[in-house]
Amino acid sequence: MNSKLSVIIIEDSEFDAIIMAEVLEQGGYELDYERVETADELQEALSHREWDLILPDYNLLDSSAHAALHIVQ
Repeated sequence: MNSKLSVIIIEDSEFDAIIMAEVLEQGGYELDYERVETADELQEALSHREWDLILPDYNLLDSSAHAALHIVQ
């Protein structure tokens, strides 16, 4: 499988974001990702293109992945 995937990774650790990206790439995805840390960065990323997947760090964006989901909606 060599599917292209555009992903927002909500993560305060660059190292953790790289690990997540590598796992997806090892799974056969050609990855284009952007790492964001704040609600403002998430809104900016959502405003300038379409995304296939959003991977939230549960402890960021006002303390929950639920807050990230609210922004996406």
